[in-house]
Amino acid sequence: MRGAQNPILTITEYSDYQDVRSAQLATVIDQLLEEHPHELRVVSRIFPLMSINDKAALAAQAAQAAGEQDKFWEMHHLLYAKQDTWSKLSANDFEGWLGAQASTLGLNVNQFKKDLKREDIV
Repeated sequence: MRGAQNPILTITEYSDYQDVRSAQLATVIDQLLEEHPHELRVVSRIFPLMSINDKAALAAQAAQAAGEQDKFWEMHHLLYAKQDTWSKLSANDFEGWLGAQASTLGLNVNQFKKDLKREDIV
């Protein structure tokens, strides 16, 4: 979660990193948080639509793996910002792309790759 500690309003979002509508909502939520930093809290719940989005589960796992190194929100923003790029990749190429992005976020890449495969953090 992010935003105010004692908010007037809490928004719980259920999103899929590969879904275009979720990316649009993320932009709106970022703007709302910027405009109302002391009144709003956002709770993010990852809800991958695996039946229609072939890389949704891996993207969700990437956010969680980054979160293990306190970089959840950085990966969250990156996945939405680069959605047009990675959503066109094959699953194998996407996994490689994630490893490269982990490095740019300052993550321990070896640990990130291990966490990317962990079943207990999704």
